[in-house]
Amino acid sequence: MTRPVPARVARRALLAKGFKEAQGSRDHEMFLLYERDAKTRFFVKLSRSGADVRLDHMRIMGRAFGIRTEDLYRVLNCEYDAAQTLEVWRTRPVR
Repeated sequence: MTRPVPARVARRALLAKGFKEAQGSRDHEMFLLYERDAKTRFFVKLSRSGADVRLDHMRIMGRAFGIRTEDLYRVLNCEYDAAQTLEVWRTRPVR
């Protein structure tokens, strides 16, 4: 069952799975997925003022990259490890 993920949990999960925080002054935190020190096109945006990553936000991000909402939820909620996260990215339907 997918539900909102606390932003602190999502930040910790992303950093543990090969994402790196993009530097710069923005109203959102940007986390980019790296594979073998190379940046991929997969990123996650978290609102600096939001306490949770809402389900509608997960749907929008997932749709943008061709990733199922359930998979993105599992990445953000620490259910997938780094290898599973990369597999989600590699096996998405290419648009």
